[in-house]
Amino acid sequence: MRQSYNRLTMYRWDIVVCLLVLSMILLAASCQKSNTVEREFHTSPDKWEKPRIYHTEIDPFYDQKISITRIPIKETEPKVFSGNSAYWYALEKRVNKNLQAKQSLYVFNERDYFIKISIAETDHRYDGRAAWINEKLIYYQWWWGRILGGYLIFDVEKEQIIQKELVKYGGITFQQFKQAKNK
Repeated sequence: MRQSYNRLTMYRWDIVVCLLVLSMILLAASCQKSNTVEREFHTSPDKWEKPRIYHTEIDPFYDQKISITRIPIKETEPKVFSGNSAYWYALEKRVNKNLQAKQSLYVFNERDYFIKISIAETDHRYDGRAAWINEKLIYYQWWWGRILGGYLIFDVEKEQIIQKELVKYGGITFQQFKQAKNK
């Protein structure tokens, strides 16, 4: 009798432990899900008043479409000079027969070569845009489609990208979160 009582008690403890572990897993999963929304959005789309553009970490698939090379200097126009007039950049877009564009940013930094930053397979309907942030940093943005694009910040003197992210138009995201909230 005592032995069956101990087995029953142990069996109950096994159930209690299993339920505790299961509840901890579910709690962790729900926290992770909410953290995913918080990681992707600074402010959750259900709190937006209207659609907006937002930024996320760059996906490796899109990261591989960005390349930096040094090329011989060639005549390029129009030139956009930095604030100290020492450096300049120029933009170029080439469209292939499949209507995929290759956007390029040519950077002159007082060397005997250009730095060419190329973005492959961009949407031909949208031009890339660039702007000087200060005398040595360039902001460069492009679109792979109507909803997804990217940007980078390039240090002209160090010849390196110091920041890059995906840029996403949040129109569909905004609608989906509003619809889910209204259900």
